[in-house]
Amino acid sequence: MESILTWIFALVMASLALAVPVFLQRRADAKIRALLDDNSRILDRERELASRYLAEQRAHETARAQLVAIEEDRARLFAELDHRHRRIADALTRIAVAVEHRESELERYAEAGAESILSRFPNLPDHPDRGLGGTLGALMTVQSYVNAALLRQLRHAEQTVNADELEVNVIPFPSPGSERRAPSESDAPSSPTITPPTSTPVSA
Repeated sequence: MESILTWIFALVMASLALAVPVFLQRRADAKIRALLDDNSRILDRERELASRYLAEQRAHETARAQLVAIEEDRARLFAELDHRHRRIADALTRIAVAVEHRESELERYAEAGAESILSRFPNLPDHPDRGLGGTLGALMTVQSYVNAALLRQLRHAEQTVNADELEVNVIPFPSPGSERRAPSESDAPSSPTITPPTSTPVSA
């Protein structure tokens, strides 16, 4: 009986000796497979994060390049704007200088014209202001004298000049197909003397 029990115990121990390593091996294989799966998931996650990081880096570099280009364009536009402002300022300065020069020339010419007119027409009132106001007043006075002289010449022409004299003295070119006759001494109209009127117009 003891021998049978011994054999049974030996068989059980042998079975256990054979089964336990197999069980442990399978358990270890399962753990290894789980670890490998976890490792593969971790590697996939790392690759995903790496690709995302690279994409973000490329996007960041692209954005940085765009920002640099925008800053360069902005600096260029500011430089062009400043250059245009300087050109406009220089042009305005030149225009102001030219206008001032023209005004001074006009003032000088006006004063010279007023002096010349006053020297040629001694009967004009003596304008103490030799500026633009006095010049305009003198010119208005001379214009009134000239208008009066022209009216007298027109009246004289209406009374004395006939059609032939008008054609010779007024029309400088002959009509097509007609010969212009040479003027004679009798054709010369009498030139009335320009005398200033007694009344003096309002001066500036």
